[in-house]
Amino acid sequence: MEEKLPWIARRRADPLLAIQIGSKEQPVDKDTFDRTKSGIINRKPGEDVYHDGIITQIQEVYQTASVGGRQTIEPLLQHFTRNLVAGLGVPEPALGFGGTTTMATAEYQERILEAEVRGYQRLLKRLHESIIFPLVKTRSPVKLLWRPLKSEDKEALSRMLQGEIEHGIVSPDYARQRLGYPDEAGRGALPNPMGITRKNVL
Repeated sequence: MEEKLPWIARRRADPLLAIQIGSKEQPVDKDTFDRTKSGIINRKPGEDVYHDGIITQIQEVYQTASVGGRQTIEPLLQHFTRNLVAGLGVPEPALGFGGTTTMATAEYQERILEAEVRGYQRLLKRLHESIIFPLVKTRSPVKLLWRPLKSEDKEALSRMLQGEIEHGIVSPDYARQRLGYPDEAGRGALPNPMGITRKNVL
């Protein structure tokens, strides 16, 4: 059934035609028949057929696929879309599909996608840090740090780093690097030697 679906979809979108060249009342010779047939076969997609009366009838073979019946191609296209989503393993909202997906379903699919991406990140981190980076001689070990996936993750990481800066665990430069800011982002930034926080001011 799956093997035949593409063929059926093509036939629904571009139905099989029965073209009658000539008739009993107006028969045509073989050369005229061949010339007319060749013109029809070699016409560009969507191009109309022009003739001088030797084509007496053009009709679709499968009448159920005409006019309103042509809409039956939509379920087939949706089937291909579902197979694409299932094959890629990516939620519909991430692919720009899923217009009819409920908010709860979309959020659930998004969480699944995030978990899968984080899993890939962990594998790549181990690969780089244990195999690739050791091949290069550096003064200190090189670590691979991923940027936050979402703005909420970035905000939570920023709050955590602010606390670590305040207690002298990490430097502001390191925090900017973790958050993905460029080097020039720290230019002109005011230091906080007094350890003043918003709670202290209030």
